[in-house]
Amino acid sequence: MGGEASVSRYAPSGGTPETPLRDRITHPVFLRSALGPNAERIWFRLAASEDALSASELSQVLGIHASTVRRTMERLVTHGMATKAPGRPARYSFVSVGTEHLDRIAEECGVLDWEQRVNDRIKREREGYAALRAQQEARTNTDIPQGHETPSEPLSEPRTTDVFDPLSTVA
Repeated sequence: MGGEASVSRYAPSGGTPETPLRDRITHPVFLRSALGPNAERIWFRLAASEDALSASELSQVLGIHASTVRRTMERLVTHGMATKAPGRPARYSFVSVGTEHLDRIAEECGVLDWEQRVNDRIKREREGYAALRAQQEARTNTDIPQGHETPSEPLSEPRTTDVFDPLSTVA
């Protein structure tokens, strides 16, 4: 496990025990396809608390159903991000982990390279849009009949020959 220095990038910040944390962590381990956003909120809340919390306490504070909190807490405990004290009700405590640990979990879930995949997709989409624009411009430039090219400078006032006059067509 990593030391405290590696946690700083992903460590929760802000908030108080009375105010749930609102900051979003940027690590891909908290994507829906990995541990999920509820795990992130619960982990932040545990970090902000000096005491161990039960699933019902976390549920009330965060507005998440108690069964969802329990299920999420089991995943956090399994991955070493929280501890579960014996007894009833079960009480959970925060475990500080380094980025290396979060990376291992993200790799297990298949989301470690998520940011790179998103950046690659955006790049491909931008290239596709640029190619489409170039095709449309080429098509537009070839569709203009001879002698009807667009003027190189904008017209200062409308030309009367370009205005349709319905009365002039009536015979």
